[in-house]
Amino acid sequence: MTVLLSGTVIVDGNVEIEHCATKSGYVGPGVQIGRNFECRHNSGPCVAYSGTVRGHVKIDHNASAVATDISLNTIRGSLECHSNVPAPTHTFGANKVTGKADGECAASLGFTVSVGSFPPTAAKAAGGRWVRARSLLAQESFRGPL
Repeated sequence: MTVLLSGTVIVDGNVEIEHCATKSGYVGPGVQIGRNFECRHNSGPCVAYSGTVRGHVKIDHNASAVATDISLNTIRGSLECHSNVPAPTHTFGANKVTGKADGECAASLGFTVSVGSFPPTAAKAAGGRWVRARSLLAQESFRGPL
């Protein structure tokens, strides 16, 4: 299974991608995630390219032949990457991160550029929805909406 958001996509909540075997994540510009983005426990690479995440980005425990790419994003929370094989890259450029950048995506590794504070967001503060993709062998499920 794969979940790849692209183009103008607005999610008023969290996006969590787990157990995908092929490239999954998002490719902007135009992708906006109202809360957090997590890509974890996948055997295919994650991609987080040219989007806006109003919460945190967490990339962990992924193992694939191709490195996860986290490039040119605006992240209003933290960027955390841990236990990925191979470690993530930022092929197309650094990310604007308001919070801390940690682990395999540390600022000292070139994953971030300095940013000032962001203006207040119009995103809903409560009642966010989850977009979830999960694939376990033959069992696949998707919970939306997108």
